[in-house]
Amino acid sequence: MAQKIAQVLPLSIVAADITSKAILNQARKLDQCIIKYEAAEEIARSIVDLKNKFVLEVNPGFGVLTRALLNAGATRIFALEPRPIFSKPLEELSKESGDRLNIIKADFKLIDRSRPGSISSADILGRVERRLWEDEVSGYITGVSSYLSTKQLLSYLMDQRATYRPLYHCWGRVAMAMIFPDTQSKSILASPGSKRYGRLSLFAQMMCDVIPSVKVPVEHIYPDCQELNRRTLSTNGSASAYPRYFQLIRLIPKREIVITEKGTAIADELIQQIMTVRNKPIVSILTLFLPDAIGFLEEIGVPADTTGSNLTAHDAAKIINRVAIGRQDANGSSRSSDS
Repeated sequence: MAQKIAQVLPLSIVAADITSKAILNQARKLDQCIIKYEAAEEIARSIVDLKNKFVLEVNPGFGVLTRALLNAGATRIFALEPRPIFSKPLEELSKESGDRLNIIKADFKLIDRSRPGSISSADILGRVERRLWEDEVSGYITGVSSYLSTKQLLSYLMDQRATYRPLYHCWGRVAMAMIFPDTQSKSILASPGSKRYGRLSLFAQMMCDVIPSVKVPVEHIYPDCQELNRRTLSTNGSASAYPRYFQLIRLIPKREIVITEKGTAIADELIQQIMTVRNKPIVSILTLFLPDAIGFLEEIGVPADTTGSNLTAHDAAKIINRVAIGRQDANGSSRSSDS
């Protein structure tokens, strides 16, 4: 059994002096991390199965969640932390943990990107044994997701395509166990027909088993959203919409990929068009792609008056795959007539 790491933090945590108006205006973009060990411990327990899996921890900050993950039995943690201010506490924690914790000065958003500061997933996970997609989950991405946009979350979901899996998905089914701010949490968990149901809800539920877990009070997150709100209120006269809570949600990629590789190529474009007019029947959009949209909906058992707001992930997958085939057939016919 792995030796428990001492629960006392290596350094006392002092809140950052966030006073300038420039920083306050950028408060939404600050990368946040867990600072309350009891909250981190509950999160680590809720992830459930950490043994024999790698963990990519996003912006660990002071290493509070890192410590809890180690205590919960994580055998290999790759902590991606680009901010030098947190180097000392993380390095001290790394010394305590033996070879179970690797500190990497890198930004999660720049993994395998053609941009300055990017890092290859192979450089991070090169020595980790690869698993088949059909095997058990090979690893987890965890951390506070407040700096990940909807577009970046959708990219994570869509990179699971049937035959072409770039990035960390080459190591098998890599799940997310992220601490989402309330707005993202509500969007991911939204049901068809609800006000918040949209692209993120649909793709999350299409590609993954979505498992909601513990809620985390905002005062357990650094920077403190409540303090930022108070200072914004005193400086600008109005408070911004900072999260009221955070929530751990596990997104476990499904063994069976429900949309084809060709479907993946057109999925976001199609669903975006459907959700742009989410309260109108989807047949009005599908007629742009399929000559007999009404007949196709009838064939798969979807009512013609179905709207984007109540389109289920299951039905959306069928529609995406069929539109992809239709587009391929149309392109083939076009090339034939040109020749």
